[in-house]
Amino acid sequence: MSKDADEILALLTQITQLTKNRKLEELKPFISDSKGIYIDLKSWKSKEEFLEEVRKEDGYIDLYFYHTEKLSKEKGELNVRTVRDLLILSEGLKVDFHFETNQACEIKLRFEKNNEYETELNNPYFIKENGNWYLYRLF
Repeated sequence: MSKDADEILALLTQITQLTKNRKLEELKPFISDSKGIYIDLKSWKSKEEFLEEVRKEDGYIDLYFYHTEKLSKEKGELNVRTVRDLLILSEGLKVDFHFETNQACEIKLRFEKNNEYETELNNPYFIKENGNWYLYRLF
């Protein structure tokens, strides 16, 4: 693996653990000050807006990342899974690196187990700025 792939994989491992441990506020150093972060495919937040969103009880992050019962009620469906649920169900992740440039990389996630749920997660996206890799799109 390349040095960049190693760095991204280390970031992804930390981000996955923070998500499983319900500690997304600790993502702060992994988000670019100038570029911010997409919390899904369409919703961009500045770094500070993201941190505010993480702190909100019943906010988007709280609902879609952590609270299965609330999400089920919100969507009116029984078989819904939060991002955290999906990461736990995966029983480990395999990753495919798709470097669009030497400054941008999308990660295709594959599950060790329960791979029928893989499509329920967004592919994380990383950008390189001033020699450092940052998370640009969450799961």
